[in-house]
Amino acid sequence: MESNNLEKLKDIVSFVKGNLKTVQDKDGHMNDTGTSQISDIVTIAESLFPLNAMFFRKVNARLSSNRILTGKEAQSILEYVDNLMGIEKKFLNHMRDRKIFESARDKLDQAIASLKNSDYPSVLNNLNTSLELTLKDTCNIPATLSQINTGRIIDLLTARNVGPVDYLKEVKRLVLSLDNKTKHQGYTPSKVDSINAIKALDDLNDRLKQTTIEITEELRREIYGVL
Repeated sequence: MESNNLEKLKDIVSFVKGNLKTVQDKDGHMNDTGTSQISDIVTIAESLFPLNAMFFRKVNARLSSNRILTGKEAQSILEYVDNLMGIEKKFLNHMRDRKIFESARDKLDQAIASLKNSDYPSVLNNLNTSLELTLKDTCNIPATLSQINTGRIIDLLTARNVGPVDYLKEVKRLVLSLDNKTKHQGYTPSKVDSINAIKALDDLNDRLKQTTIEITEELRREIYGVL
Protein backbone atom coordinates (compact mmCIF):
# COMPACT_ATOMS: atom_id res chain seq x y z
CA MET A 1 0.00 0.00 0.00
CA GLU A 2 1.35 3.42 -0.93
CA SER A 3 1.64 5.84 1.99
CA ASN A 4 0.34 8.72 -0.17
CA ASN A 5 -2.89 6.76 -0.80
CA LEU A 6 -3.36 6.58 2.96
CA GLU A 7 -2.84 10.32 3.23
CA LYS A 8 -5.41 10.97 0.49
CA LEU A 9 -7.95 8.76 2.23
CA LYS A 10 -7.18 10.44 5.55
CA ASP A 11 -7.95 13.84 4.00
CA ILE A 12 -11.26 12.55 2.62
CA VAL A 13 -12.25 10.97 5.94
CA SER A 14 -11.33 14.16 7.81
CA PHE A 15 -13.46 16.26 5.44
CA VAL A 16 -16.50 13.98 5.72
CA LYS A 17 -16.19 13.77 9.53
CA GLY A 18 -16.03 17.54 9.72
CA ASN A 19 -19.21 17.92 7.68
CA LEU A 20 -21.15 14.95 8.99
CA LYS A 21 -23.87 17.05 10.60
CA THR A 22 -24.62 18.83 7.31
CA VAL A 23 -25.51 15.59 5.50
CA GLN A 24 -28.05 14.34 8.03
CA ASP A 25 -31.77 15.02 8.26
CA LYS A 26 -33.58 16.14 11.40
CA ASP A 27 -33.93 12.51 12.54
CA GLY A 28 -30.19 11.89 12.32
CA HIS A 29 -30.32 9.83 9.12
CA MET A 30 -27.79 10.33 6.34
CA ASN A 31 -29.11 11.95 3.17
CA ASP A 32 -28.16 10.74 -0.31
CA THR A 33 -25.05 12.92 -0.42
CA GLY A 34 -23.82 11.67 2.94
CA THR A 35 -24.52 8.04 2.09
CA SER A 36 -22.63 8.41 -1.20
CA GLN A 37 -19.66 9.92 0.63
CA ILE A 38 -19.54 7.00 3.07
CA SER A 39 -19.88 4.53 0.19
CA ASP A 40 -16.95 6.15 -1.61
CA ILE A 41 -14.79 5.95 1.51
CA VAL A 42 -15.73 2.31 2.09
CA THR A 43 -14.88 1.46 -1.54
CA ILE A 44 -11.43 3.05 -1.21
CA ALA A 45 -10.88 1.38 2.16
CA GLU A 46 -11.73 -2.02 0.69
CA SER A 47 -8.89 -1.67 -1.81
CA LEU A 48 -6.41 -0.29 0.74
CA PHE A 49 -7.14 -2.82 3.49
CA PRO A 50 -7.42 -6.24 1.79
CA LEU A 51 -7.37 -8.02 5.17
CA ASN A 52 -10.57 -6.14 6.04
CA ALA A 53 -12.12 -6.32 2.56
CA MET A 54 -14.99 -8.64 3.53
CA PHE A 55 -16.24 -6.15 6.11
CA PHE A 56 -16.15 -3.21 3.72
CA ARG A 57 -17.84 -5.22 0.95
CA LYS A 58 -20.70 -6.04 3.33
CA VAL A 59 -21.06 -2.40 4.32
CA ASN A 60 -21.28 -1.31 0.69
CA ALA A 61 -23.77 -4.07 -0.06
CA ARG A 62 -25.99 -2.71 2.71
CA LEU A 63 -25.69 0.80 1.33
CA SER A 64 -26.43 -0.38 -2.21
CA SER A 65 -29.67 -1.99 -1.01
CA ASN A 66 -30.92 1.48 0.01
CA ARG A 67 -30.63 0.73 3.70
CA ILE A 68 -30.95 3.92 5.73
CA LEU A 69 -27.67 4.84 7.39
CA THR A 70 -27.76 6.75 10.65
CA GLY A 71 -25.26 9.45 11.48
CA LYS A 72 -24.07 7.34 14.41
CA GLU A 73 -23.36 4.40 12.10
CA ALA A 74 -21.55 6.67 9.65
CA GLN A 75 -19.43 8.07 12.48
CA SER A 76 -18.55 4.54 13.59
CA ILE A 77 -17.45 3.58 10.06
CA LEU A 78 -15.32 6.71 9.76
CA GLU A 79 -13.67 6.10 13.15
CA TYR A 80 -12.90 2.51 12.16
CA VAL A 81 -11.29 3.57 8.88
CA ASP A 82 -9.36 6.32 10.70
CA ASN A 83 -8.08 3.79 13.25
CA LEU A 84 -7.00 1.34 10.56
CA MET A 85 -5.16 4.10 8.70
CA GLY A 86 -3.15 5.07 11.78
CA ILE A 87 -2.11 1.49 12.48
CA GLU A 88 -1.34 0.80 8.80
CA LYS A 89 0.93 3.83 8.62
CA LYS A 90 2.92 2.52 11.58
CA PHE A 91 3.07 -0.90 9.93
CA LEU A 92 4.44 0.54 6.68
CA ASN A 93 7.07 2.52 8.58
CA HIS A 94 8.16 -0.56 10.51
CA MET A 95 8.34 -2.65 7.35
CA ARG A 96 10.39 0.07 5.66
CA ASP A 97 12.78 0.06 8.63
CA ARG A 98 12.82 -3.78 8.63
CA LYS A 99 11.41 -3.97 12.15
CA ILE A 100 9.56 -7.22 11.63
CA PHE A 101 8.50 -7.82 15.24
CA GLU A 102 7.00 -4.33 15.49
CA SER A 103 5.23 -4.92 12.17
CA ALA A 104 3.72 -8.10 13.59
CA ARG A 105 2.53 -6.06 16.58
CA ASP A 106 0.87 -3.56 14.22
CA LYS A 107 -1.16 -6.34 12.58
CA LEU A 108 -2.15 -7.59 16.02
CA ASP A 109 -3.33 -4.04 16.81
CA GLN A 110 -5.39 -4.06 13.60
CA ALA A 111 -6.96 -7.33 14.73
CA ILE A 112 -7.88 -5.72 18.05
CA ALA A 113 -9.38 -2.72 16.20
CA SER A 114 -11.42 -5.15 14.09
CA LEU A 115 -12.64 -6.93 17.22
CA LYS A 116 -13.87 -3.63 18.66
CA ASN A 117 -15.80 -3.03 15.43
CA SER A 118 -17.29 -6.57 15.41
CA ASP A 119 -15.37 -7.29 12.19
CA TYR A 120 -14.51 -10.86 13.15
CA PRO A 121 -13.27 -12.29 9.80
CA SER A 122 -10.77 -9.41 9.65
CA VAL A 123 -9.57 -10.27 13.16
CA LEU A 124 -8.41 -13.68 11.96
CA ASN A 125 -7.04 -12.29 8.69
CA ASN A 126 -4.85 -9.78 10.51
CA LEU A 127 -3.79 -12.33 13.13
CA ASN A 128 -2.72 -14.70 10.36
CA THR A 129 -0.49 -11.99 8.88
CA SER A 130 0.83 -11.08 12.31
CA LEU A 131 1.70 -14.72 12.99
CA GLU A 132 3.47 -14.99 9.64
CA LEU A 133 5.62 -11.96 10.47
CA THR A 134 6.34 -13.32 13.96
CA LEU A 135 7.56 -16.61 12.51
CA LYS A 136 9.71 -14.79 9.96
CA ASP A 137 11.34 -12.86 12.79
CA THR A 138 11.74 -15.96 14.97
CA CYS A 139 13.13 -18.19 12.21
CA ASN A 140 15.15 -15.44 10.50
CA ILE A 141 13.17 -15.61 7.27
CA PRO A 142 13.44 -12.48 5.09
CA ALA A 143 10.34 -10.30 5.33
CA THR A 144 10.42 -9.91 1.55
CA LEU A 145 9.49 -13.58 1.11
CA SER A 146 5.73 -13.83 0.82
CA GLN A 147 3.27 -16.70 1.08
CA ILE A 148 5.23 -18.74 3.60
CA ASN A 149 3.52 -21.89 4.87
CA THR A 150 3.04 -20.92 8.50
CA GLY A 151 1.21 -24.13 9.38
CA ARG A 152 4.02 -26.34 8.08
CA ILE A 153 6.64 -24.23 9.86
CA ILE A 154 4.76 -24.59 13.14
CA ASP A 155 4.54 -28.35 12.54
CA LEU A 156 8.32 -28.51 12.04
CA LEU A 157 9.02 -26.52 15.20
CA THR A 158 6.64 -28.53 17.37
CA ALA A 159 7.79 -31.89 15.98
CA ARG A 160 11.35 -31.03 16.99
CA ASN A 161 10.33 -29.47 20.31
CA VAL A 162 11.72 -26.09 19.29
CA GLY A 163 10.26 -23.03 20.98
CA PRO A 164 7.11 -22.80 23.16
CA VAL A 165 5.46 -25.86 21.63
CA ASP A 166 2.13 -25.72 23.47
CA TYR A 167 1.65 -22.05 22.55
CA LEU A 168 2.50 -22.73 18.91
CA LYS A 169 -0.08 -25.52 18.83
CA GLU A 170 -2.73 -23.24 20.33
CA VAL A 171 -2.04 -20.54 17.74
CA LYS A 172 -2.34 -23.08 14.95
CA ARG A 173 -5.65 -24.31 16.35
CA LEU A 174 -7.20 -20.96 17.23
CA VAL A 175 -5.80 -18.72 14.49
CA LEU A 176 -4.73 -20.70 11.43
CA SER A 177 -7.44 -23.36 11.50
CA LEU A 178 -10.27 -20.87 12.04
CA ASP A 179 -8.90 -18.48 9.41
CA ASN A 180 -8.78 -21.35 6.90
CA LYS A 181 -12.36 -22.35 7.77
CA THR A 182 -13.49 -18.75 7.32
CA LYS A 183 -11.79 -18.38 3.94
CA HIS A 184 -12.46 -21.80 2.44
CA GLN A 185 -15.49 -23.29 4.21
CA GLY A 186 -17.72 -20.27 4.68
CA TYR A 187 -17.35 -20.35 8.46
CA THR A 188 -18.45 -17.19 10.29
CA PRO A 189 -16.16 -16.56 13.27
CA SER A 190 -17.73 -15.34 16.48
CA LYS A 191 -16.66 -12.75 19.01
CA VAL A 192 -15.48 -15.55 21.30
CA ASP A 193 -13.43 -17.07 18.44
CA SER A 194 -11.81 -13.70 17.87
CA ILE A 195 -11.02 -13.07 21.53
CA ASN A 196 -9.51 -16.54 21.94
CA ALA A 197 -7.42 -16.12 18.77
CA ILE A 198 -6.05 -12.74 19.90
CA LYS A 199 -5.25 -14.17 23.33
CA ALA A 200 -3.45 -17.17 21.80
CA LEU A 201 -1.21 -15.01 19.62
CA ASP A 202 -0.57 -12.51 22.41
CA ASP A 203 0.43 -15.35 24.74
CA LEU A 204 2.76 -16.77 22.09
CA ASN A 205 4.43 -13.39 21.63
CA ASP A 206 4.95 -13.04 25.39
CA ARG A 207 6.44 -16.52 25.56
CA LEU A 208 8.74 -15.89 22.58
CA LYS A 209 10.16 -12.83 24.33
CA GLN A 210 11.19 -15.10 27.22
CA THR A 211 12.54 -17.93 25.06
CA THR A 212 15.82 -18.27 23.22
CA ILE A 213 15.16 -20.25 20.05
CA GLU A 214 18.08 -21.83 18.25
CA ILE A 215 17.46 -22.73 14.62
CA THR A 216 20.04 -25.30 13.57
CA GLU A 217 21.29 -25.39 10.01
CA GLU A 218 19.42 -28.65 9.46
CA LEU A 219 16.14 -27.16 10.73
CA ARG A 220 16.73 -24.03 8.67
CA ARG A 221 17.00 -26.14 5.52
CA GLU A 222 13.78 -27.96 6.44
CA ILE A 223 11.98 -24.65 7.07
CA TYR A 224 13.06 -23.27 3.72
CA GLY A 225 11.90 -26.52 2.15
CA VAL A 226 8.27 -25.88 3.20
CA LEU A 227 8.08 -22.14 2.51
